[in-house]
Parts: sequence; structure tokens; C-alpha cells
Amino acid sequence: MEQFYFTDMWIFVTISCVLGIIFFASIAYIKKRIVQVIALVTIIFWFITGVFVYRGYEEHHEMIDLNSYINAANRTYEKKIFFDFPYSYSELSLYKQGYMKKYFEALPFYDEDQLSEEVEYKGSDGTYYYIEAKGDIYYTSQRILSFSDQVDEPQRLGVQYHLDDQQFETIGFINPSSVFLESYIIPQSLSDLEVSEEDKENAVYHSNQQIGRWLSP
Repeated sequence: MEQFYFTDMWIFVTISCVLGIIFFASIAYIKKRIVQVIALVTIIFWFITGVFVYRGYEEHHEMIDLNSYINAANRTYEKKIFFDFPYSYSELSLYKQGYMKKYFEALPFYDEDQLSEEVEYKGSDGTYYYIEAKGDIYYTSQRILSFSDQVDEPQRLGVQYHLDDQQFETIGFINPSSVFLESYIIPQSLSDLEVSEEDKENAVYHSNQQIGRWLSP
């Protein structure tokens, strides 16, 4: 797709434009044999270009539509017409720290791995729910937390993405992705647990940041 969309197509378009400029610049001398040849060559090449672009879009339109999901979250450089532009270290770091899950799940050459990890549920104060992960206590709303009688231990669920073909890594795609937190699931038996004042005072807000190496939504 990229060879067609960023290189081959634009070579054809550039040559077509050059031929068009030459043709229109000499159209006043259309009765001359050489100008007629230029006109014929130009028209034929325009037709070839049209067919090439149409067939290319027909073949690659699905991947072309997904190009908007390729950025510093999942690739080390930006693909432009004829050239590649590496992202800066600061751009790559910024995107790596953000919750960029949708940019991985949209690309068909990334496979999704479901992950789970046990955490400690510290209880609730009636408004927020308190979780300990990797030695730190966080409080969050019920937006990403639920109670279930299908689990025996508190855990957090997330996803990580891996390339299904390592050749994509050779053209700059990041492998693997960060781990993206999706939710906390707590045993129903702990739904009435109240958080202690000590844990409440030590807790920090569960904001959009990395929580124990997992990126939070």
C-alpha cells in the first residue's frame, strides 16, 4: 500500500502534470507533427495514470483509510510523499504515555492479547473505590470498576498488542504496545468493604496516567 500511495502514484501524477504543462504550452502549434505526438503521448499517459490510480485505490483502499490511525503511538516515523520523517524522542515518549489503544486495535496487523493481574481491593468510601497496585493506592469511580460473583480475587483486566508479522517492525511499527487497562473486576463478596482512613489518606486519584506499568483510560 505505502509503495503505491506515497511513491508510485505520485510519480505517475508528476509525469502527467509535466506532460500536461508541455502540451498546453505548445497547443498553439497543434498542427505541427511533434506537438501532435506530444498530445497523443500525454493523453495516453493520462489514461494509464487514471487506470493505475483507480486500480491502486481499489486494491489498497482499506489500508489507505486506516492511514489516519498510524502515528507516533504505533510507528517510529511518519510516511510522507517520497520521504520518511522520524518522530522526535519527545513525540514518541508523549504518545507512549497516552492511552492510545484505538490506534492499535484499528490496524489489522496487530493481534490483541488479553491480560489480567491480581490487585488488592481496599474498599469504598461511598463515592470512590480504592485499589492497591504495585504498592501504590489509587481511588477511582465505578466507571472502570465492577463487582462480579465470577471471580475469587480482585484483578485488573487489560490488553496489549503484538505485530502478527515481524516484517512490520522493520518498517518502523512498534512492537509490542503498552498495556492498556480496561477495567477492574472485584468479587461481589467485597462489595460492602469500607476503606480505612489510613488507606484513604494515602491514596492518589486514578487519573489518565500509567498505573503500575498499565496505561489508564
